[in-house]
Amino acid sequence: GIAGLSPLACHWDGQQVRTRGGALRQFTEVAPPGQPPLALAREGRHFKLVRAEGVLNDILRLERRDPVWIDMEDSRWFGSPQGEPLDRPVLCHNRRAGAVNAVLWPLPDQHAIGLPGFDPASPPDDIPFDEKEDRLVWRGMISGSEMSPGVRPRSASHSWLARLSEAATPAAREAAWDGLCRTNRMDFIRRFQGHPDMDVGIVMAHAFRAYAQDPLLAPYCRPRMTRAQMRRFRYQLCLTGYDHGSNFIPALDSHSVLLAEDDGWQVFYSGRFRPWQHFIPVARHLTDLEEKLAWARAHPEDCRAMSQAARAEAAHLRDPTARVRLMQLILDGLAQAR
Repeated sequence: GIAGLSPLACHWDGQQVRTRGGALRQFTEVAPPGQPPLALAREGRHFKLVRAEGVLNDILRLERRDPVWIDMEDSRWFGSPQGEPLDRPVLCHNRRAGAVNAVLWPLPDQHAIGLPGFDPASPPDDIPFDEKEDRLVWRGMISGSEMSPGVRPRSASHSWLARLSEAATPAAREAAWDGLCRTNRMDFIRRFQGHPDMDVGIVMAHAFRAYAQDPLLAPYCRPRMTRAQMRRFRYQLCLTGYDHGSNFIPALDSHSVLLAEDDGWQVFYSGRFRPWQHFIPVARHLTDLEEKLAWARAHPEDCRAMSQAARAEAAHLRDPTARVRLMQLILDGLAQAR
């Protein structure tokens, strides 16, 4: 069925866009002179409908009108043993490894050609591995969820942040803080900030910037780093958030070596990058991070080889011709399955 689809899921029949329940969504189509048709959602739409709009425009630029189901929500569990089954293919930007009928498509507002990590005009890393600072770096938002021993996590970090800001009593505030500290990224920061071999810190996203002033959270916040500043370090880290860490490609496409948490999530490029060939895998919840960092320091030749292989593979992701061919193959596969 489609019970596992989010409320923002869409079905496009090649002409009209509808909700998962069949109601018409407010999308229109315009045709600029000499250009392919352009799909536009209503003004003020949710940004995850803008993602669906982006997928439709990807398809229209291919001069196709293949009917598709689209769900560009984050952390899609459908099609996996831990989620609802899917009885039809659905385009999504993330899935659990092995999920059935969850078809990966580039996320328009993150993976499009020209965005960070996917920009053909982006200057390459000009700092050789040996000249980088021999430490690990990470900056990121407190996304992710409360850790659990099972596959599926518990409460999301944004819900604990909201409870922290809304707490009316010291006891409620303490409970909210304790909950936030049980989330994966907050747990990581509290364990490793101040570690002599690491430069790690929280950078709150713009919509959450007020939380950086909270006296409990402020000590863990650090200034945002540019990509060039991150490249000063020999080791970069990719952490799971609500799903696959968004800095995977920008961090990997450098002369640094990437340490990436094994989180079970996949995006459209995941099959191209293999542990120990392109990056160093780190156990879930970073239980062996110090061990893996020590291994990297003891094996510089292996790290240089991984970094070189990763850069060569990442170059294909910013090739516009390769991207068009990828999308065509996905749509061709869906057409054959209908």
